[in-house]
Amino acid sequence: MFYAGKTALHTAIILTNKGAGKFDVIDANFVKPSQVWRHDNWDPASWAASNPGGGDVRIWRMGTVSNAPTPTASPVLQVNKRVQSDGTNQVYVARASTVDQYWWNTNTTKVQFTNIITIAQNNIVAIDSTIMPDGQHLLYTAVPDGIWESYWYPGQKKPTSSKIISGLTGVKKVQKTLQSNGYQQLYVMTGAGVYEYFWKPNTTIKGELLYGLNNPVDMVKIFEPNGSQSVYVADQAYVYRVNWGTSAGKTITPMINIAQRNIVSVDVVVASDGRHSLYTATDTGVWETNWYIGQPHSSRWIAGGTGIKQVQARIISGTYQVYVATNGGIYRYWWNVGSTSVNPVVIANLPAVRGFDEGINPDGARAVYTASGNTVQESYWFGNTGGVTTHELK
Repeated sequence: MFYAGKTALHTAIILTNKGAGKFDVIDANFVKPSQVWRHDNWDPASWAASNPGGGDVRIWRMGTVSNAPTPTASPVLQVNKRVQSDGTNQVYVARASTVDQYWWNTNTTKVQFTNIITIAQNNIVAIDSTIMPDGQHLLYTAVPDGIWESYWYPGQKKPTSSKIISGLTGVKKVQKTLQSNGYQQLYVMTGAGVYEYFWKPNTTIKGELLYGLNNPVDMVKIFEPNGSQSVYVADQAYVYRVNWGTSAGKTITPMINIAQRNIVSVDVVVASDGRHSLYTATDTGVWETNWYIGQPHSSRWIAGGTGIKQVQARIISGTYQVYVATNGGIYRYWWNVGSTSVNPVVIANLPAVRGFDEGINPDGARAVYTASGNTVQESYWFGNTGGVTTHELK
């Protein structure tokens, strides 16, 4: 690699071709003279192009060259958006064998890329991540029989990863939460139901089957306004609320029944006045179920669609926002508290959608990150009616 108009040449030995123009390499003299260094996911073309005059990259391969096809990126299974306390945007991208972090802030001129974990068995099924109060980053990678934990602090060269839960069957989803008393919690959805694991730092992880359910399709865990905790878990026909932490002990409440048995996703939000809203997505539409704790609940149909994959909801300044992923794109439905009129908005028409995650960026933009085929697409806008910009995150 060398810059145009310069005679100095920089040479690296390629260890692994990661595809999409990225390589794991070992080089010398990059950090300082006579210093050998390893760069993971190195993009030499982008590095060369960063010079104002342009640059050049040449690759030699020693020995016999096979006719194997050039590696291509595998489909994106899940995306997970977080924002660091210093304003750094982070998007975790899960594929069958890797989880990578894309990150950027006001000090970066382009999106940065870091590999967090690679699973040789090529069997990743889901992820979740969190940032601890002390700044530590935690990533949980689900495989069919358990969960891997990766942890690091900003600036560390490489995360530490280990398998902390094993012996499960048919793992489908993982969600991490943190109690105010310092207990870390992990909820794992398997083919037999939802398991709860809990621990404090440097102590043994304890776990149990929280709720047995044959072949569930989705779950979400929340902390309730009254101090209790709930997991909302769905199979194809019902959404159940599993609540504990009150004098009544653990209670199970059926929230909605879909006779067509086509539930695919659930999410729940709680307004500042304690009003609960459960969103149950079928493959043809979304139901909203409302209630206050201790009172009856009622449901209404709020959106129709085709090939629905996922639903997410949030409340922003008194405005309900419900995001829906279909095979062909992302849609947003919004309305103000007390209104019965739902406003539909097309966020992006995209192919081969598998799922998404949404959030608010530090600059105030609302953003959706969508797993679309082999890519992650970022869609962002300002306000409820602002124009949407969509582009590949890379």
